[in-house]
Amino acid sequence: MITDQHLRTLYLSDLTNPDIHHGRTTPKVRHLQPWEAFAPYIKNQPMDVNPYTQNVWVWSDIHWGHKNIIKYTAPHRPFDDVLQMNEALIANYMNVVGPDDIVIFGGDIGFMPVQQINTILNSLPGYKIGIVGNHDIDRRGRVYELDFDEHLLCRVVNIVDPDDNFNYQLLFTHYPMDSVPDNCHNIHGHIHQYTANDWNTNICVEHTGCAPINLLSLLPAIKQRIQHL
Repeated sequence: MITDQHLRTLYLSDLTNPDIHHGRTTPKVRHLQPWEAFAPYIKNQPMDVNPYTQNVWVWSDIHWGHKNIIKYTAPHRPFDDVLQMNEALIANYMNVVGPDDIVIFGGDIGFMPVQQINTILNSLPGYKIGIVGNHDIDRRGRVYELDFDEHLLCRVVNIVDPDDNFNYQLLFTHYPMDSVPDNCHNIHGHIHQYTANDWNTNICVEHTGCAPINLLSLLPAIKQRIQHL
């Protein structure tokens, strides 16, 4: 079984690989120190994540306040301007997430002052788990202090399918991992409208209808991929 610490080691090593999904030969992360130094933040106790007993929502690369992302990802963000995009993403969240739900954010939360991002986060219901993205780190190498209930470099979620007791693990990261251990599947963001490999699932908003998507709805396809790799 992969632990969070084991995943952290695997992920940090993976971040030194070329950023092939953006057509680059340079490493995914040129300066690894902020990623290595980041200490997980948890407000109270880490929440058990079980999509079979509770609503668990996932999405990534929200980019609140980022005007040019509309152009870069066209036509996947069908908005006229950044204000419309911000309001739509918030409304889409509010339409599905309840106060007792869990939401996993896959990183790259906003392109605006941290206080403004936190104002949005604090207005949203649910228990919020944030995965660090490359745009969640300032130019001095400090990870933004975002108001998540858990702010993590990466996260393992253990899954037991109640239909047949099939066990597997979901590995949540920001960058797609180039390989994963047996019986694991990587859920990630970063590459927006593009896709990676059979062992990766992209939860950028360009793939989720600009809204959080219920994790349970992804599991049948993920299970099938794991069983056929």
